[in-house]
Amino acid sequence: MKESYLQHFSISIWSQPKIVIVVFALFVLWSLYWKGRSLWASARAGEKEWFILLLLVNSLGLLDIYYLYIRAKTENQSK
Repeated sequence: MKESYLQHFSISIWSQPKIVIVVFALFVLWSLYWKGRSLWASARAGEKEWFILLLLVNSLGLLDIYYLYIRAKTENQSK
């Protein structure tokens, strides 16, 4: 029986624990960086709803980046 490329790739990537640990560590560091920046910005702006949402939702930094670069900048421009 012939293995597909995807099956071979998934088997080989998970058989390398160092790679998995490094990738996981990079995801954690990426997420912590954006989470910290967005929580700091929302707390300083006094936006309790955004603070709670950003604290509870883990989206690998996507929601945090949205808040920092789109939502917060439009709020600053309107003031």
